[in-house]
Amino acid sequence: MAPNEVLGILSDLGVIFLLFSIGLGVRGSELLRVGGTAVAVAVPGVTLSLLAGWGVSTLRGAPPIEGIFTAAAMVATSVGITARVQASRRLLDTRAARIILAAAVVDDVLGLIVLALVTGLARGPVKYLDVVLTAGIAIAFTYLMATIGRRTVKAVIARVQARVRLGRGRILARHDAAL
Repeated sequence: MAPNEVLGILSDLGVIFLLFSIGLGVRGSELLRVGGTAVAVAVPGVTLSLLAGWGVSTLRGAPPIEGIFTAAAMVATSVGITARVQASRRLLDTRAARIILAAAVVDDVLGLIVLALVTGLARGPVKYLDVVLTAGIAIAFTYLMATIGRRTVKAVIARVQARVRLGRGRILARHDAAL
């Protein structure tokens, strides 16, 4: 049975808030510092996941395109869950945690590239320009969020908090004037 629309919206919001809260606790610059190691961890993980997904599907006798899609599905990680587990154990400040988290992010970017390739294969000849464009957008977005995203969000939060304080002051002034 499929979840109802309200449950779907609530689960989406939960994931957004989870990633948002973890993102505020992790500096993108720290993830970029361990980027080389993270790539060295992520690439074999993606490769092994692809091979395992394709191998199991092939052994089951699935059609080739189904095997490729199964392999692509095996690439997906959960950055949110990885980060939440590390945060709950107070490990986010360790180098190993930063490598694991950065590798999960790299893994997801590679997963987008794999998905672009697989989608292209399903449609016929692969349009490599589309794959390169998808990769470029994913890498640029990840880099921008790692470098300026945290500062931008903190600045927005500070402005919102200032406006809330100003609004509270106005409400209290009106309340005092009414008394």
